[in-house]
Amino acid sequence: MRTVLDRDLVEAFEQTETTMHRQHLARYVTYEPGGDFADMSRDGGQALFAGHLSPLSYASGFGLPRRANENDLAAIESFYDQFDMPARIEVTSFSDPTWLSVLAHHGYCLDHFTHVWYKPLCSRPHHFFPPVGSIEIVEENTPLVPQWAHIVASGFKIDGPPSLDDITFATCFLQHDSSTGVLAKVHGVWGAAAAISIQGPIAMLFAASTQLTHRNQGLHHMLIAKRLEMAAEAHCEWAIMQTDPGSASERHASELGFVMGYTKAMMVVPMATS
Repeated sequence: MRTVLDRDLVEAFEQTETTMHRQHLARYVTYEPGGDFADMSRDGGQALFAGHLSPLSYASGFGLPRRANENDLAAIESFYDQFDMPARIEVTSFSDPTWLSVLAHHGYCLDHFTHVWYKPLCSRPHHFFPPVGSIEIVEENTPLVPQWAHIVASGFKIDGPPSLDDITFATCFLQHDSSTGVLAKVHGVWGAAAAISIQGPIAMLFAASTQLTHRNQGLHHMLIAKRLEMAAEAHCEWAIMQTDPGSASERHASELGFVMGYTKAMMVVPMATS
C-alpha cells in the first residue's frame, strides 16, 4: 500500500470531495425546488452553483489532472455569469502551473488557504486516546438529526444563530448514502458534531463543529478518533480531512497520525472599489 502522496492520490482525494458535493447538491435541490442550482463538468473539473452565499458555489479540479487553459477559464466565468456571480476557483499545490499563470494573467488572486491532511489506514491497530464523553452515530431519519444539524450549522456561523436554511443545508449531508454523522456528549450535554463520507477506499472527515461553551474539552479530538475507527471498520485505505492553517484542528490531526499533504487556495478577482 502506498504511504507517500503523489498526483494520482491527490486526484483521488479531490474526486472524493467532488462526489460528496454533488451528492449534497442533489439532495439540497429537493428542499429548494425553485432555487437556482446548477453544475458544469469539463475535462475533470467541475463548477457548482448552490446559491450566492453557498460554500459549494465554486469551481475545482481544473488543472488536475490535465492542463487547463484560457478556454476553461472562459467556460467557468460564463457558467457563473448566468447567476450574476463572480467565479471562485480552487487550485491545489499539485495543480498545473500553467493554470495558475492563466488565473494570474486574468487578475485572480488569493482569497484563502486550506490544508489537506491524509492518513493511511492499515491493518495494524490504532491507538486512540480514551474518550472524554460519549458518542452517538447519527444517520438519516434518526431522532438526533436535528441536534446534529443545529450544532454543525452553528459552527459555521459568525454573525448569529443559524437560520432554518443553514440547518437544512447541514441536514442534507446525512441524506446521501456515503455520509454518516457523529455527535459527542460531555457532562450530559451534546457539545460537538461532525460527519464522515466513505467512498470506496477513501474516508473524508468533514463538518466538524464544537459549541463555543464546549471547546477545549477534547470533543473534537474524540470525534476524529471515532471517525477513524469507522473508516477502519469500513476497510478504507485512506482518511482525509481539511483544516484552516494554524487551527486547533491541525493539532488534533497531527496527534492522531495525519500528515499535512497539500495546500488548496481559493482564487478570486478582487471587487472594484470606487
